[in-house]
Amino acid sequence: LIALKEELVVADLNLDYWSRTELGKPHQILIDVLSESSLNDLVLFLKGKNLCLSGLAFTVGKAITMPLQSMKSPEYNEILRLNTISFFNLVSVLIKSGSFSSKGASIVVISSLVGELGARGKMAYSASKGAINSGIRSLAQELAAQNIRINAISPGTIHSPMLDRLESTIGSDEVKKLSDNYPLGLGYPEDVAALAVYVMSNNSQWMTGSVITIDGGLSAR
Repeated sequence: LIALKEELVVADLNLDYWSRTELGKPHQILIDVLSESSLNDLVLFLKGKNLCLSGLAFTVGKAITMPLQSMKSPEYNEILRLNTISFFNLVSVLIKSGSFSSKGASIVVISSLVGELGARGKMAYSASKGAINSGIRSLAQELAAQNIRINAISPGTIHSPMLDRLESTIGSDEVKKLSDNYPLGLGYPEDVAALAVYVMSNNSQWMTGSVITIDGGLSAR
């Protein structure tokens, strides 16, 4: 998006990361997607800058590895609120406030291959992502009249802080076994980002309600 000279708005709970990247000078606002008042602050920020969104990329998420017997209501609530409900709430707030461009917009949410295939010890996480996948299919039909497209990207395992946390839980040997299951090896954030740019662009103007898998060939095995 930087290379395409798009005007960016970075809304995050941690802006320190973005200050260390080579993003030029995007608009930045500190928000908590779990806070209704924070979402309202985002709307006011956009109006104050006279900005209308032509795209939205939602990358918020958390995974936990925990067997069924250890799962309690607080764990389910935490994962579902952050991974699923916060996304749909954000989209709702932005639409109600007229924050998307009148010419239309493209929304991309990062789901997970676990939401389609499942994984041992990932029941809550897979449920939260499965809800994203089914939810965007319904929303696509609802939002098409406003020329707003909505799609999900479903990555396999990629090199990320989430993978680092998984390795600390299950050990490096298990992560190596996981990697060996991928014909093309584990992916990188850049692989997902490149796909997201395509889905947000006009080149994908006939795509909505899709869950797009990118997994280095894992699901083809």
